[in-house]
Amino acid sequence: MRIDTILLLYNRPEHSLAVLESLIRNGVRHVRAFLDHPADAAVRARQEQMLTALAERKEISIDLHRHEQRLGLARSVRFALHHTLEEADAAILLEDDCVLRPGGMAFFEEGLTALRYDRCIRSLCGYLYPCPFIRGDMSPLLLRRFCPWGWATWRDRWRDYQPDLARAVGELEARNVSLADLAGDLAELCRSEAYLENRVDIWSVPWALAHYATRTFCVYPCDSMIENIGFDGTGQNCVPVSAFATTAAAPPRAWNWDQLVHLAENEEIVKRFMDRHGLSTYPPA
Repeated sequence: MRIDTILLLYNRPEHSLAVLESLIRNGVRHVRAFLDHPADAAVRARQEQMLTALAERKEISIDLHRHEQRLGLARSVRFALHHTLEEADAAILLEDDCVLRPGGMAFFEEGLTALRYDRCIRSLCGYLYPCPFIRGDMSPLLLRRFCPWGWATWRDRWRDYQPDLARAVGELEARNVSLADLAGDLAELCRSEAYLENRVDIWSVPWALAHYATRTFCVYPCDSMIENIGFDGTGQNCVPVSAFATTAAAPPRAWNWDQLVHLAENEEIVKRFMDRHGLSTYPPA
């Protein structure tokens, strides 16, 4: 099975370099990078600085695509996944603030391979919320709640992506699914006219809803394999916040992909956490 790694870039040289170096430490030798078109001369200058620094890293091959017009985040994600999954069977997507911890690439590659034909699994998420989850030894966690901070999926699952939020909400309602009972922060976003009319540059909410609508799962590591370094005020979709900080842990010698168990208690734990903090990670309507 062919698995490609995607890196989204814009105008944060220090963050982007940290992510690239984390890929190198994880043994990655090739990455597909997508650079959005600069909004102004200042962004263009930072992009050139960033590309010069990235080109100096000879340990990794970068297949760079530079957009000729400004796409924004949502269209950039859709473009990168669409074009990558025309050739690859699965893709791992990292934005420029998702630093991969040791063992992170093994989590993604092993999980994508082991769970390739399990249609109950829609995504693998590398970042794990700092919550008191009920964990099993070396068994990844199953949650319906999706997190876009370093994640992966397969070509056949991504075909289900519905970019129109109003239609995604309609699919939930047609199945008599109460989003407010499952994810209060997402429910609030889905009541916003700006979000429902797709005037907010965000892609992940419809994909998160797809897991609830289809009763499919995300697979998470026992401890976060991603350090999100974008909570410093430089990110597009969040304010500076410390609630999402995680600590590194030694990755298990082997992941147990055969005994994945979904616990309702864990869903309630992440719901309470995101009801308190989730809206700080999305742009205001």
